[in-house]
Amino acid sequence: MKTKAEALVARGAARFNAGRPREALAAFDAAFSLGFDRADARCFAAHAHLAVGEIPEAVAAFEAAIRLDPGHLPAYLDLAGLLHRGGRLLEAAKTLRAALKEAPGHEGALRLLAELKTGGGSAAKSFVELAVPGGPLRVPRLGNLPIEVIALLAGVKPVIHCWAGEADLPAFDELCRRLRLERFVFPRPAGSRGAERLGVLIGRDAASLKRTARMWDGERFNPGRSLGYPPCCTRWYYSHVVDKKDDDLVRSILRHTRGRTALPFLLNDAFYFYSRVPSVQSGARRQKLFARNPDLDLDLLNLIPWHPCSYRCAPSLAKARRIWKTALKVAPGLAQALRACLGRPVVFWDWSRFAVLRRRPGPGLSYAAVEPPFSLLEPRLLARLEGADRVQVTPAGLELWKGGRRVGLLGGKPAPVLLDFTAE
Repeated sequence: MKTKAEALVARGAARFNAGRPREALAAFDAAFSLGFDRADARCFAAHAHLAVGEIPEAVAAFEAAIRLDPGHLPAYLDLAGLLHRGGRLLEAAKTLRAALKEAPGHEGALRLLAELKTGGGSAAKSFVELAVPGGPLRVPRLGNLPIEVIALLAGVKPVIHCWAGEADLPAFDELCRRLRLERFVFPRPAGSRGAERLGVLIGRDAASLKRTARMWDGERFNPGRSLGYPPCCTRWYYSHVVDKKDDDLVRSILRHTRGRTALPFLLNDAFYFYSRVPSVQSGARRQKLFARNPDLDLDLLNLIPWHPCSYRCAPSLAKARRIWKTALKVAPGLAQALRACLGRPVVFWDWSRFAVLRRRPGPGLSYAAVEPPFSLLEPRLLARLEGADRVQVTPAGLELWKGGRRVGLLGGKPAPVLLDFTAE
């Protein structure tokens, strides 16, 4: 049975999630006065202070959390981020070094410390600026969150979801304040896959957020409709992908597509690694892919934050055009980068093995070179592609040509397919 203090903390968390930070603080303070003092409650109180603009009080609350539990890493990261944003770089660095004493090699602490040492150079790359009323809005690069926000601004997504850490919550607070959105935070159940602990839902309707959070971890919960995906795509995803985990999702979509030439780049999901079969979440291979493309953020190489049921799906294409129109308005630089990366043909084996080609005039698929993003394709297959000057689709497979002569079929397991995306 919950004690009175525990009930007060639960009430404070609920009021904070309901957008009533002052009432949340009153509940937390009442719990603290009864002697209930834990690091997680102090962190919640710190975020409530931030929500009402009380920066010194937030700093004090994070410091209290660290004193109560020196091993509570989110408090260190949140405090360091807050100090960094306030220009208190030496104090932020000291906080991160203290965190690393508790957890040597902690990736988040090391990343933030590196940003401080480079004068914030990498921190500048941690955001995408959107041109919205009231001035530029910096959206953190948490997964594909900038794309999700653009889709919400386009009226396509009623709800945004992502997994995050406590240190990321202040950025969500600012996002919601600027765009007049609601947010709801719920913990990830113990035993769930992934290292992040919090589910963050953002949208305009608080009731929809709570309803989505309640359903999120239900058996075979399909969140597509709640998140604004076309019904045909959500039905197809569960019937053709979730229950058939022996094939790459992109290959399944291509088989479901009629007319495979000149596919619209707006629906290119070849580099969208979310919601693929479980092997796609292999951390080591993802890290290698990102290392091969240091100048590209692979998490942002998609326009629609879902997978279409086919590359001719009319509902997906209609929604994609609305997102594209909004992207051109609020993030023209990102939009043009997306057109350049997504509007090219891809020779595709699986999610981590592909080759992006630059199209040039000529019969069949003529190309000049293999271009970024680069994959983990075996060197022998990459050498065969780079030694040719044309790829042609035939019933037998993908033929390689050089100087007007056929020089063989392109092999590998599984056999490659051609995703003929175009920016036209």
